[in-house]
Amino acid sequence: LRNRGTMVMPAELAITFDDGSKSAVRLPVEMWNLGPRFEFRVADMRRVRRVEIDPRRALPDVDRTNNVWGTAQ
Repeated sequence: LRNRGTMVMPAELAITFDDGSKSAVRLPVEMWNLGPRFEFRVADMRRVRRVEIDPRRALPDVDRTNNVWGTAQ
């Protein structure tokens, strides 16, 4: 994850695995105390298919086009 602005916010991730199962992760705002980049590692051994940041679109964001990694299928 990378903070591209000046405001720090918590992050919510929607993770989809290859087997179709899903997981939600909430990261606290304090993660940005380590700097403008934060690496989150999925503890599960399943393969990750897709990750979406702020899936509920609850936080302010000037560019939502960069909130998804991976594919929906």
